[in-house]
Amino acid sequence: MSEVILCTKLNMLSFFDEQGRCVPSTLLSYENVDLVDAVSLNKKFLVLKKKGKNKSNKSLLYQFGLKNPDFKIIYFHPTDTERNDIDSIINSFSKGDIVKVTAKTKSKGFQGVVKRWNFAGGPRTHGQSDRERAPGAIGMRTIPGRVFKGKKMAGKMGGVTKTIKGLTLLSLDTVNKLFLVSGSVPGPSKSVVILSKE
Repeated sequence: MSEVILCTKLNMLSFFDEQGRCVPSTLLSYENVDLVDAVSLNKKFLVLKKKGKNKSNKSLLYQFGLKNPDFKIIYFHPTDTERNDIDSIINSFSKGDIVKVTAKTKSKGFQGVVKRWNFAGGPRTHGQSDRERAPGAIGMRTIPGRVFKGKKMAGKMGGVTKTIKGLTLLSLDTVNKLFLVSGSVPGPSKSVVILSKE
């Protein structure tokens, strides 16, 4: 049974290796978070909080067998009978391990094609004063006479679950309960990150 560790993303910083090279890295904390079995992420392992503005919707609560919409799901949490020894799992990690992280990306809201898909936009000259960030024509000819599904257009950007593979564990601080991994990790600061070995 494979295990994953729920961490909290703190911030990014510069790490200098033995050769003096500057490596961009992300600091993760596993303090006040718990160990969860990867096969159990779809079960009722939840930490609940009294209702507020951002309470969970009914469909999500019914999915986990809960009928009270007055609670908000914070993060997955194993029961006492199914809890593993987190210290033994932490000791299985060592400097230089290749890990992967899964987190929810930052939500950017509704964005145009230039920001969302890196479109070049139109020219600024020749009378096109309002076409600089426009997507351009999307029309088809008589055949097929329609716009295909999945075409790159403006829409909601971010706010999706993303997994980054091939990150290196640069340092492990068991005293302060910190991981230092190379590269960037999705999501804002203080967000929950799932960390596991590849």
